[in-house]
Amino acid sequence: MTRLFKRSKLNFILLMSFLVLSLFSCKQTKDMQLANKQEILKDWSRLGGFLNKREYKAALAYMDTMYVKSPKDPLLHFAEGWTYDMLHDTLRARAAYAKALRIYNSIVKKDPNMFNLVNRAFIIQALHGKKAYDKALDEILAIRRNHKDSLEVEQYWRKADYDTIKSQLHFAQ
Repeated sequence: MTRLFKRSKLNFILLMSFLVLSLFSCKQTKDMQLANKQEILKDWSRLGGFLNKREYKAALAYMDTMYVKSPKDPLLHFAEGWTYDMLHDTLRARAAYAKALRIYNSIVKKDPNMFNLVNRAFIIQALHGKKAYDKALDEILAIRRNHKDSLEVEQYWRKADYDTIKSQLHFAQ
């Protein structure tokens, strides 16, 4: 019995050790995630500074450093497309928008939340124009099927000032 107790005590100690290590690891992971989010926010803030000053080439150079950390961030690809659009480089703009759309398509399959769906619709608008944007909004209504999201789509997103947006995107139809 003493031997069994010792073995149980040893198992308990091992179990507790793993639990403590797991908890410590989770805390480290949460701390790292928080630090990573803060770093990402700083990156976007700095990028926004370049874009607000219309320093498009500096913004593109800074995006290269951001891609190292977040190569599959669809918003980063959208920002790249928009930046190339401001530089009147429609080929590169379309390529970046298309990449953002591919990423959003894969994200929406897993997580069809409003944020992802509306961002996807704006990228579709940039690539294919107003009719395609309206069709993407109709797809949101078919997927989301709730009153709150329907109101948001109809009262806000469908009434977005398309002409203003189009004037900023040089190649939109």
